[in-house]
Amino acid sequence: MRRVKLLISLLIAHSAGILGALVEANGWFDSLAKPFFMPPSWLFAPVWFLLYTLMGLSLYGVWTSKAKDKSVELSLFGAQLVLNAAWSLIFFGAHSLIFALANLLVLWSLIILTIVYFHRINRLAGYLLVPYVLWVTFAGVLNIALVILN
Repeated sequence: MRRVKLLISLLIAHSAGILGALVEANGWFDSLAKPFFMPPSWLFAPVWFLLYTLMGLSLYGVWTSKAKDKSVELSLFGAQLVLNAAWSLIFFGAHSLIFALANLLVLWSLIILTIVYFHRINRLAGYLLVPYVLWVTFAGVLNIALVILN
């Protein structure tokens, strides 16, 4: 049963990435002016794969913990995952840099709350989300730079 829960946790986390990958930018993103610190495009897929895997492991750690009530923690995780997927739809689908940035600010706040609440139940689960919030922080800086340059 633990292996099934691990697989489900990983699939839930990766679902946001799968949804985001389905959004076509149709050359729009390539036409944008980019900041000098923009990472190469090939880097995003492996980084996000790692981050979604860490998110899934984190979710698994909370889901299988002995804590009686995990509803707040699981709700926070779900909410941030929805906003994570929504960012791709807003940014790449709707081509809205400003709304994507607004989404990112709320997402960042929810990730911080998720880390705090996960840490209370399972310390490792909280720590596993730290690379995620760091990357989203960097993504926010990129998003701000793209707003300024475009």
